[in-house]
Amino acid sequence: MHHRRSLGIVALLLYSLHAACGAQHALPEPDGGDASDANRDADGSEQEADIDETPLDADERALPDSWECTSEVVQGDVVIHASIDFWALLGKGELNGSLTISSPTITELDALRCLRFVQGNVTIFENDGLEDLTGLGYLGYVGGDVRIYANDNLTEMGEVGFYTVGGVMRIGGSAEGDGNARLESIDFVDNLERLGGLHVEGNPILREISGLSELASYGGIHDLTIRRNPSLLGLFTAPELRGIPASVVIEENASLAHTGEQLVSGIIDGSLVFRGNPRLTSLAGFSRVSYVGQDFQLEQTGISQVADLDRLAVIGGDALVVVDN
Repeated sequence: MHHRRSLGIVALLLYSLHAACGAQHALPEPDGGDASDANRDADGSEQEADIDETPLDADERALPDSWECTSEVVQGDVVIHASIDFWALLGKGELNGSLTISSPTITELDALRCLRFVQGNVTIFENDGLEDLTGLGYLGYVGGDVRIYANDNLTEMGEVGFYTVGGVMRIGGSAEGDGNARLESIDFVDNLERLGGLHVEGNPILREISGLSELASYGGIHDLTIRRNPSLLGLFTAPELRGIPASVVIEENASLAHTGEQLVSGIIDGSLVFRGNPRLTSLAGFSRVSYVGQDFQLEQTGISQVADLDRLAVIGGDALVVVDN
């Protein structure tokens, strides 16, 4: 009996020694411990891990309330699809590339108020929230074309700052849906001094074009096309555009009744075309034109005689077309 008790004590001592050694040589837990244990409360019940669902760029999307304008130049093209994209030009004075603005959510262009120069093109299309372009009030120079089309809620240009556009300014377009559906007036606030061309086309409720008084000198505007604006009542009044190096095309404006007074004088180097303006009864705006370098066409208008063009002495083209008036 005494021998069995001694063996039991020895066995107990060996077991305790083995347990102690095992604890010393056990592998350490990974950082953070066992994931299943980490998500358990003290009583052993399972708990859900907290998940942060805040978008990573939520703070970056908010533009500041104010910023300083600089002369910094941004290289390359900039495309603006959402407010966050304005960061590329915020406070910058010049873009050495082209600017495209197309967004269903943007409602104003104030973030571009520091922009003075764009060396490439400016294209503004399919912006359902824009009602005017006032944020471009200091954009004076555009080296390429300006295209403004398919902006369904644009009602006016606002205080745009363009004074030189090297290419053609196109407001609306020839394809279906390219017109600005609610654009009622175009006012360039008498800033424009040089314009490669002005094409106004397909704007269904446009009634008025104005603010072009600084384009008076020869070549101030290179060519002029006014087409398919069914609500336009008359052409703009300017202090005589003294000659146009290319052509003038006034076509398919169903409500157009007059061409203003003394709109163009002197030379039109290209063609002079009036076609499909059934209510047009006067060409007084062209009464001081003396030379047309190419064709003269007067078709499907309400004009019964061309007495307004009594100063027109030379038509250089092959065609003199006066039909269906």
